[in-house]
Amino acid sequence: MITTRTSLTIFLSLLLLSACMNPETNRKETKLVTLTIHYGKAQPPRTVTTPLIKGQTVLALLQAAAEIETETIDAYIVVTSIDGVKSTRGKMAWYYKIDGTYADQLASNKTLHQETHIEWRYQADTCSESMYD
Repeated sequence: MITTRTSLTIFLSLLLLSACMNPETNRKETKLVTLTIHYGKAQPPRTVTTPLIKGQTVLALLQAAAEIETETIDAYIVVTSIDGVKSTRGKMAWYYKIDGTYADQLASNKTLHQETHIEWRYQADTCSESMYD
């Protein structure tokens, strides 16, 4: 005779077996971050999607996805080239947005936590005058 306890044990065992055989239900949800690079007229935009690594800087994310050059000015690290598209002081420069909003920190200082979209844009330089003076 099968008791209620035995039935419950069999049911739980089958449930556990089912979960083990289906890794989708076993895996933690991985957050993703999308990095889009807009090169202006130099070349078509490029998008990369990668797992979000909490605490990683925006600069480290960019370095993992593209070939970049930087320049150190006093305590600042400025991105001067992405995939061969170089900034021209006073004319064109690289700026980034996080989830549609321009960042308030340099990429080397901004750490990722829950962001879902980082967008780099090659556009008219609006900061060089204040940074280099």
